[in-house]
Amino acid sequence: MANTAGQGDARVIIEATGSGDLASLNPTVDGEKATAIDPGTPLRAADYSDVDDLPKLVQPDAVDVDIEMGTKPADQFTGEISGTLTIHFGTGGNRSELSDVLS
Repeated sequence: MANTAGQGDARVIIEATGSGDLASLNPTVDGEKATAIDPGTPLRAADYSDVDDLPKLVQPDAVDVDIEMGTKPADQFTGEISGTLTIHFGTGGNRSELSDVLS
């Protein structure tokens, strides 16, 4: 993800829905490119309740995302891993709209 526009610092978050046999899903910043976000910072929407606390990309900035997935134990695993990851990105005036996906 990258912020190159002139609309102010961007807030970024990832919403995960429907996970099938996933026991855990943890998208985090990998830290190689991001200037303003520390490596390991969670990017999962469910980890936040306030838009002002969301990870912020300054200008110019970019971030690579690591996604760690854990499945259920073998005796409970049906073989189905499904779902949707949605990246939400807001700057300036529309940043408050990100609150719709927070816990």
